[in-house]
Amino acid sequence: MRFCQLLHFHAADGERVIGAAFTVREWEGTPYNREPGTHTELVWVDPAAPPPDCHPFTHAVLTHFATGRLYANVIAPELLGGEAG
Repeated sequence: MRFCQLLHFHAADGERVIGAAFTVREWEGTPYNREPGTHTELVWVDPAAPPPDCHPFTHAVLTHFATGRLYANVIAPELLGGEAG
C-alpha cells in the first residue's frame, strides 16, 4: 500500500470524518461493500469522473486523487448553500 491522500470531511449533520486513502497495485480476494447503508454498490470508475450519485466523501477522494492533492478539507455540498452557521 502507498499513501495517496488525507481528507477531513465536514458533513451537513455535524459529523466529522478523517479518512486516509491508499493505492495498491495488486491484491488477493474479492472487494466488498463495507458500508451498505451509505453506498449501494462497488463500481470501477475513472477517478477524474466519478458518477453523479457518488457519495460526497467518495467523490472528494476520487477527484482529489485524480488531481494529485495529498490533503483536502472537504465541506459537504449541503453546507455550501449557506445552511452552516
